[in-house]
Amino acid sequence: IPSILVSDGHNFIEAVFTKESINEFRKNHSHVKFSSLRDKVIYVSKWRLQLENVDSRKVFNIFNNLSIKIIVEAFKPIMYETLNQRLTHGSTSIFRDANI
Repeated sequence: IPSILVSDGHNFIEAVFTKESINEFRKNHSHVKFSSLRDKVIYVSKWRLQLENVDSRKVFNIFNNLSIKIIVEAFKPIMYETLNQRLTHGSTSIFRDANI
C-alpha cells in the first residue's frame, strides 16, 4: 500500500492509499502512473483517520508517540492542475502545530 506525504499548502501529513483506491485509479486512468501525481492536485472523496501508538525512535512524523495518517479510500486526480512550488515546499508537519 503506497504511503506518501500530502499537503493542503499549509501542513503536510502522511497518507496511505488503500489497494482498492489504487486499483480504481488504474482502472479509470490507465495511461497515468501513480508516481506522476507527485505535483498534482487530487480530490479525496472518501477518507478516514488512523491513529497509532508508535516508537518515536523509529518513526519521524509523530507527536507524543502517536502517529496520525489519512487513509485514502477513494480519490481522483485533477490532471490539469499543478501545485505552486511555494505551497508544496512551504508547508510544515501537522505535528508541529500545538493544537494537533
